[in-house]
Formats: sequence, structure tokens, C-alpha cells
Amino acid sequence: MKLKKSISAVLATVMLLSASCGESSAKERELSKEIVSYDYKYKIETPVDWKLDESAEVKNNESITLYAICDERCIVLGAGVTEIDQDMLPFNNFCNMVIKNINSKYFTTVSAGDFTEKDVNGLKMRYLEIQNLTFSDSEEEIRAWCYIGEIDGFYVMFIAETLESLASDKQREEVEMIISTFQRFEV
Repeated sequence: MKLKKSISAVLATVMLLSASCGESSAKERELSKEIVSYDYKYKIETPVDWKLDESAEVKNNESITLYAICDERCIVLGAGVTEIDQDMLPFNNFCNMVIKNINSKYFTTVSAGDFTEKDVNGLKMRYLEIQNLTFSDSEEEIRAWCYIGEIDGFYVMFIAETLESLASDKQREEVEMIISTFQRFEV
């Protein structure tokens, strides 16, 4: 009799754990949302505390396709997309253009050799981390994570920024998870 009660208790516990795991995955799905680019062509999945920056300054910048921010963790993620057509320059030329823009924005002297190949959750990307950046209008140092890749017929560049004092592997992994969800809407 005790054996039957023990087996019943174990089965009940397993069933409760299974049910709670199902609830957990449903909650995880609720904890993500879709952010759509300014031109409504591209989207990313983010945790719910991220939002699209709707400021006119950002929206009117032609090189930025979307600019997502998370005030809670002090992270911003910008993406620029260039569709590949028959007149498009090779990928290395696109990378050189991005590097020129990085050097201009961050007052650095990075080169193509500073980037490393990185698998970002299944996407082959070129990656660069720039630490201890300072800007004339800020006393805080910034860290930037830069990614360049070719995805489904377009070149894409992502740059994420956070305060150097808050930068962590966990933040970078969150940014990479978001990047891996980047896709074009079906036309």
C-alpha cells in the first residue's frame, strides 16, 4: 500500500512539473515582442522591455533601418540594411563602408583585420567589440558591439551600445539573441 502511495505521489509530482514547464514556455513566449523597422520591411524579436526609438532624429537617418532601445538595461541596438541587387558592391566593400562609418562615429581607427568571424546563433557574422569609448557630450565611457553579415539577399550591420560600467556577457548574449531573429517580412 505504501508503495502505491509513493508511486502516486511521484506521478503527481511529475505531472505538476510537466504542467508548470508548459506554463513557463508560454510565459517565455509572452516575454518577447516584435519590433518592426521604420520602413516596415524588417523585424526583430526582443524581450518586452525593448522598444523602437521613434525620435525624428533617428527615423530620418537614412542609414538606420531600426533603432531599438532598452532603458531598463541601458542598451541600444541600431541596424542598417542594404539590399543586394545586380549593381551592388561586393560584401567586402560594404564592410569597408561600415568600418569607415564606425571610425567616423566613434573616432577610432579600426580596420577590417580587427573584426573576427563569429557564429551568432546560426548567422555567420563579422564581429568587433570596442571598449572604453568616450564622446565629447558624455562623461561615461561606452562599449560597442559591432556585427556585419549577409542575410537572405541583403547586407546588414548591427551596432549595440551600452555604458562601459554596465557591459556584460549577458547583455551581449541578449543582443546576439535579438540579432539572430532579424528577418524580412514576406512580400
